[in-house]
Amino acid sequence: MEFHFETFFVSWRDFAEASVDTWQGERMAETTESCNWLSEAESLQGWYWWTCQPGCLPDSEADGPYGSAQDAVRVATDGLVQSRDESGRFTGVYEFSE
Repeated sequence: MEFHFETFFVSWRDFAEASVDTWQGERMAETTESCNWLSEAESLQGWYWWTCQPGCLPDSEADGPYGSAQDAVRVATDGLVQSRDESGRFTGVYEFSE
């Protein structure tokens, strides 16, 4: 079974300017307990990942923030194995290990 995911960066400004009907706005509403919304937005900035099929909307909630794209990929692929083609080269597609 193939596992597809996407990593992406979200800036503090994306959170600060987010509408409440987006996942960024919902995350701000969940974490903002004081009037210091700028500090909260800065704490949410970083790399995120979610599962998704190519060309489709995400299948999961965004997971993060992580300090780097590599950290997000490491968490997303924990426990998975990368597929290889007939010549033994990695394909970039991950599968659940059996």
